[in-house]
Amino acid sequence: MTPPSRIRDTPAGCTAILASLVLFGWLLWVYFPQLLIVFGVFNYGTWFIDSYAILATNDALKAGLDPSQPNPFDPLGRPHSYSQWWFVFGRLGLTRDNNFLLGGLFVLTFFAAALTTLKPRDWREVLVATLCLLSPPVMMAVNRANNDLVVFTLVGFAALLVVREARWTSFAGVALLSIATGLKFYPVVSGFALLGLRPLRRLWPLVLAAGILCAAAFVHVWDYFRQAVIPVPANVHTFGAPLLWRDFGFEGSWVTPASVLVLLALAAPIWWLRSRAPADETPAGSDEIQAHASAVMLLACFVGGISFGYRGILAIWPLWLAWREWRADRPQRGLLAAEIALLSGVLWLDGLFCAVVNLSHDAVERFRLEHWQLVWRFWTQPLVWLAMAFLTARLLGVLNALWRDSRRT
Repeated sequence: MTPPSRIRDTPAGCTAILASLVLFGWLLWVYFPQLLIVFGVFNYGTWFIDSYAILATNDALKAGLDPSQPNPFDPLGRPHSYSQWWFVFGRLGLTRDNNFLLGGLFVLTFFAAALTTLKPRDWREVLVATLCLLSPPVMMAVNRANNDLVVFTLVGFAALLVVREARWTSFAGVALLSIATGLKFYPVVSGFALLGLRPLRRLWPLVLAAGILCAAAFVHVWDYFRQAVIPVPANVHTFGAPLLWRDFGFEGSWVTPASVLVLLALAAPIWWLRSRAPADETPAGSDEIQAHASAVMLLACFVGGISFGYRGILAIWPLWLAWREWRADRPQRGLLAAEIALLSGVLWLDGLFCAVVNLSHDAVERFRLEHWQLVWRFWTQPLVWLAMAFLTARLLGVLNALWRDSRRT
């Protein structure tokens, strides 16, 4: 019989321990929902409100209502802010009465994707993965059964498939990226990650297929994409470059290109420092593909508008890749440590702010709380911008490696 200590040191044993710790943490949220409130996560009196909104839209369609208008079947009166692809659940006969089934499916598939893609190898990686999967953005996404969980699942399994040698397996991964695009719009940029694949003769057919399928899906849902932008209040647990611009009194269509230019300016020295290290000739694996796919999606959402904090679940894979590179004694360990710290801040800073306020004050006047939140954003948003700059530098590194390798052939 294998000793228990040896079992804990195997990948399967570490994954089992991670699954147990995360499930225990999630069950604590269920039995003590005040823990969610401490970290600033509100469930509006019920679980899975976002999957409920999807089913409420399907019920509204059956009743002959316009899904783009406020929905009387949804407790929050929300219009449909996703694509028409979600209407398939109504055709399958699902209604609001099936919300626990649908929301639970979102959560379980996310859980399976997280365990399958992270694959911790020792107790340190179990600890890091646990902190990621119990972070406030995950709390919020799981509590709401938000469909970002579905995007995470599809992109994660796509990364595992596209690195396989079998051609049809790789193209199946590309198909998952296009499905994610049709469901939530922003994964249209996820195919960028395929530029890290090698050899180049294998890369180009997959990139072409991803471009065609994702573009086709995006065009198909274009009319719903134009209606999907719903104003998000500027407070904690929000994410996006316009937050800082808005707090300084700047708004307008120029904010997006200005944000891109600022990120490139911040990323350029980081990329230059990284480029001084010897080139890594190791072929991109699933860790790199999922990290780069989530990085480009997170950046697209960051510069494109303001989202709720659950978008932060996409920071898990880039953090995980940086952590593994740091432990592998890759060059530029100081930069990797900074990247790990900044991405950890994306996951935890807002939740810790809420915890400090909620645990130290029984009640706070609204104007005072709003002032604290404003001061908090002034201090922490630059850190989020730096985290996004590190992700931008990684993507510049992908382009640089592609240019270097293409010149060799």
